[in-house]
Amino acid sequence: MASLRGLGYLASQLARSPRQLKHIAKWIRARSGSPVEQRLPWLPFDVINLLEANVSPDSKVFEFGGGGSTMWFSDRVGTVVTVEHDPTWAQSLIAATDGNPRTNILVHDDSDGYANYVEAIRAFPDEYFDVIVVDGRERVRCTAEAAAKVRPGGLLLLDDSERPRYAGAHNLLAGWPSQVITGLAPFKPQAGTTTVWRRPE
Repeated sequence: MASLRGLGYLASQLARSPRQLKHIAKWIRARSGSPVEQRLPWLPFDVINLLEANVSPDSKVFEFGGGGSTMWFSDRVGTVVTVEHDPTWAQSLIAATDGNPRTNILVHDDSDGYANYVEAIRAFPDEYFDVIVVDGRERVRCTAEAAAKVRPGGLLLLDDSERPRYAGAHNLLAGWPSQVITGLAPFKPQAGTTTVWRRPE
């Protein structure tokens, strides 16, 4: 059952964006579980729908920061590479993926100022990934590293992109077509905002 606070939030979201009405049932259901249990990204539902339309069983995905999105991608794409800074959380993700051979979870902690975390994607060729999700530590630095690794026509996502400290990421990708998507998101008590860039062909 949604809380009074949750219902108040829901009403305010619908007043601002009636299109979000279509996501109400999913949003309420998601409040009773965790992203990993429900195998859902912690992203606005409209972003999840966009991803659904842009991935296939052959897609290659890289994530800076894992969770429900790792589960979601592992059910849909050919390769998921996730870098995590928290070894305990990484182990829980490995257990949740149950040895799925399509999923590779890398652990790089903060002992070096997150340098190995940020640079983990350098192990892959340029233009290798179809989708890259930046949703962990050092997001501006990760966006800078990710730009060359997403294929032309591929997607680069920055979650919580409205935060002022991530303005540098927007500057880095100023020439790329983008969508700023704000709306109901599973597990969040407030609107989620994600920017989705498509690398120019």
